[in-house]
Amino acid sequence: MKTKVTAFRALLSIAGIFPVFTFSQEGGYTIKGSIDPSYVGKIYLVDEVNHKYVPIDSTDVSQGTYVFKGPHVTYPRMAFIMSNANYERRSCPIFLEDGNIYVKTKQPHYLYTSEQGGTLNNAIFHAYRQDLNYATKDSVVNAARIEYFLNPNPTKEEAEAQFKRRNNEASARTKAINDTYYNTYKEQYFGLMMLRNILGTRMTAEELTHELKTLESRFKGHPYLTDLIAMRDAKTVTVGAKAPDFTSIDMKGKEIHLSDYKGHYVLLDFWASWCGPCRTEIPHLQAAHKKFGDRLTILSVSLDDKKKAWTDAVHALNMPWIHACDLKAWGSNAALKYSVNSIPKTFLIDPEGYIIASDLRGKELEKKLAEVLK
Repeated sequence: MKTKVTAFRALLSIAGIFPVFTFSQEGGYTIKGSIDPSYVGKIYLVDEVNHKYVPIDSTDVSQGTYVFKGPHVTYPRMAFIMSNANYERRSCPIFLEDGNIYVKTKQPHYLYTSEQGGTLNNAIFHAYRQDLNYATKDSVVNAARIEYFLNPNPTKEEAEAQFKRRNNEASARTKAINDTYYNTYKEQYFGLMMLRNILGTRMTAEELTHELKTLESRFKGHPYLTDLIAMRDAKTVTVGAKAPDFTSIDMKGKEIHLSDYKGHYVLLDFWASWCGPCRTEIPHLQAAHKKFGDRLTILSVSLDDKKKAWTDAVHALNMPWIHACDLKAWGSNAALKYSVNSIPKTFLIDPEGYIIASDLRGKELEKKLAEVLK
């Protein structure tokens, strides 16, 4: 892998294969895109803020080309090129940074597979995506084809074993690619993105602290660095630790804090109206509220980003306890502080504000509450 990455660096200097441009820091950005001339409509340049898509700019496509221009990018970061048709689903990730960026799209319905380049971080990102695609898709398909020739009529057990082996090998290759690219380019904004989006989630608080020591001075003020610090702090949120306070908004639009309920047993429940497994757990929360409501405060924090969807679900599902939602989805203040990356997720907090249990579901929730609130 190191050889491939090094070779790619050399290719950047070959004229006509990967155009390379030099700009002053204050030059701003230009994004020149090409797409199938049959495409009709707009193309959007979209940012990611608090894990939500926020359009920056839009432009019409003319004869298969489009252009975006903008000012100096203080904090180079991931952005997205999205299509006119349901643009939240059809997107090509790029690095928004100063310089001439190009995006080449063949099929409008497959924006994600577009080629990007023209600047350092986009060149690195394109190479990374190509390697990752092979590791997670092409190599698995190729292995399956070979196995078919070797054993065209596998038993059910053999087929399951083959599938498991192929996926384990692909996962190992993916991890190796992630680690190699991060270690090679950790001083670039690409490396900061990798740590924030992929590698940091699997690190311990101590490992992440070690990485942050080498990054804090170089990337001072970058929002990704702020997210990583929050991620590191959230990794200390375990049973026995002090429950972090947070701010959210209740159903009447008033500010709410976890600390408002100090002195009570609190079941902190993360959920969302669109989450099927969360809905499955609601009867257990209803039973807990009915049985222990005089001794237990249930605080459900929704990761919805649309108020109507949230409030309609609360009423329709008969959830007569305390609710909060700041409409920032996965980027909500509470979710970030508790490192919530899947739902449903629960924390049981004692009257002194310490976490005494987590991930209680179904019968386990009832059993723990009966033990604590006996």
